[in-house]
Amino acid sequence: MRGVYTLILRVNKPTAIRVGALGILRFRAGTYLYVGSGLGRNASSVQGRIGRHLGMRKKNHWHIDYLLDSTRVTLLRVAYAITRRHVECGLAEYLSYGLPSSCLYLHFGSSDCNCRAHLLFMGEVSGNHVLAFLRKAYRKLDLNFRQIL
Repeated sequence: MRGVYTLILRVNKPTAIRVGALGILRFRAGTYLYVGSGLGRNASSVQGRIGRHLGMRKKNHWHIDYLLDSTRVTLLRVAYAITRRHVECGLAEYLSYGLPSSCLYLHFGSSDCNCRAHLLFMGEVSGNHVLAFLRKAYRKLDLNFRQIL
């Protein structure tokens, strides 16, 4: 299946992580959203990408791999929708303007597009608030919201 997804992450304690070519980045404690897409087949499908993020052993290749590899980071939930449309950037943009979020690091997760970033820092917001807004954002883009975890 092809689609778009959003990872809801929690950085439990402030931490510094080397993120590939971006160098050492300092992450505040709090909730983060990461928007990605899986529009290919097999490993590049939405199931393949989500499976990779949920996997324990992998080579760090994408920016998000470095963050997920930290023992101070917890993957809380995964929201996704099945679609063949390229909506990853639109979803990241909608989320960045619709929530009290901030882009801490330019081009994190967006080195192959013109977006500011696909990782958004939410601060100390409740999981229920984030899920409610994600549902709204997916609906706004005419996507059928689903979640796992």
